[in-house]
Amino acid sequence: MKELRILTSAAVIIMLLFSATGVNAQGFKGILDKLDKIESRLKTLEKTKTVAAASIVQSETAEIEKQLADLLKNLDKVSVQTADLDSRTSSINARIDEMSAEIESLKKTGREVKTEKSTDELNGELKALVNELRQIISSNKTGFDIKPYGFFKMDMAYDRARAYPGNFAFWLLDVPDGSDKDDEFNLTTRQTRLGANFSSEKFEDKTVTGRVEIDFYGGGAENKNFLMLRHGYLKVDFEKFFILAGQTSDVISPLVPSTVNYTVLWNCGDIGYRHPQLQVGNISKEGIAIVGAVSRNIAGDVDGDGNDDGEDNPFPTMQARISFLKPGKYNIGFSGHYGKMEFVKSGGESSYESYSANLHFAYNFTKEFSIKGEAFTGKTLNQYFGGIGQGYNSTLGKEVETSGGWVNATIKANAKTDLNFGYGIDKPNKDSLSDGFRDKNQTIFANTFRKIAFNTSFGLEVSYLTTGYLTGGSSHETSSVRVQTTFLMKF
Repeated sequence: MKELRILTSAAVIIMLLFSATGVNAQGFKGILDKLDKIESRLKTLEKTKTVAAASIVQSETAEIEKQLADLLKNLDKVSVQTADLDSRTSSINARIDEMSAEIESLKKTGREVKTEKSTDELNGELKALVNELRQIISSNKTGFDIKPYGFFKMDMAYDRARAYPGNFAFWLLDVPDGSDKDDEFNLTTRQTRLGANFSSEKFEDKTVTGRVEIDFYGGGAENKNFLMLRHGYLKVDFEKFFILAGQTSDVISPLVPSTVNYTVLWNCGDIGYRHPQLQVGNISKEGIAIVGAVSRNIAGDVDGDGNDDGEDNPFPTMQARISFLKPGKYNIGFSGHYGKMEFVKSGGESSYESYSANLHFAYNFTKEFSIKGEAFTGKTLNQYFGGIGQGYNSTLGKEVETSGGWVNATIKANAKTDLNFGYGIDKPNKDSLSDGFRDKNQTIFANTFRKIAFNTSFGLEVSYLTTGYLTGGSSHETSSVRVQTTFLMKF
């Protein structure tokens, strides 16, 4: 029973320390669940109403010791103990020592003995101990559960012609007719992703959640990657609507194709990225879902004055979406955005616009077969990965207008294997382009993801890319085959 005292003391110290640092709140819930199991065992002890069968007492005590030891195994090792923590646990230690002496006496004699305290009293004190542990833990909870997630990912790709930027493919570089296409090979782990979801207990009619997520596409050498923030936001759910503040995916065009290529057909039919924003929408898992947002306008610097043209305009971009939902069956909707940019040119200040009108759909025909896709039209969509990376044409003094879309069919061949087939295209209006601009970008792809171990998959994708360039009023195209493999372990 000395071990029981040590285990309990260490558990209390570690739990209070964790609460003081404000981390591992999810662990508190697990501890409370295990304490419930201990209390259940105590109720079983109370039903025996005897000290004659010392073996029962010994067995039940061993079970409690085992569960407390299990509690400790689920906590990180902490070697810090303060005077304040000692004072809060001293009374608990004293009671455990007292009970230890009584139970050790029973173990030695193996028969009924006269004790100063009855079994009911001993059980009552042990039950009080469990309750006190629960109160200490509950009084020091942060109120948030933290659930880490992410994956480790390695990608290898062979391109018959040079793709930009290389680790992933936005478009092909211009290759004059008849010249060497200059094939290449890339290998990277930059898409490895780390994140955590935060959730709070419900207070009145409000629940607070949050999310932070990073990958390693922030720059740097291939073996010394810089971090890139993908998501970082808080969300407050009221009874019927929510407010989201921070950086996350755009409201427009919410779906993505299932590709091995990191860019999910960006600049090739799929628009929408991530921006700092403030969203407001209704809470709906079925029926009509409406959400609107004001977002940061990150347009680039057309006049080269060192000031982003979107920032130069005093108003944010507006985004909105309406969706018709039926869980497990379909998601169909419309979305759009509007933003305005300002820059300086000869003769004074000028402005240009960015807008889009978009359709999205996803439909599950069966559990094994589904299809999804999007279509868009708009102008100055470079910050949303539309227009093949082209936004404002300074030569013509006009916005690049473009249209496109994508479609993706998924077949679940079996419990371990998924098959995907898809197509995407982005085709700017030639009237808004000058020589050297890209006037077409399309991809046809097929891939498979197969589970090869616990939470671990292998992926293989073959895609055929075509990029057109405008020269002398006419277009010439460069095509290439890309073969990409990936190894992915989720957690």
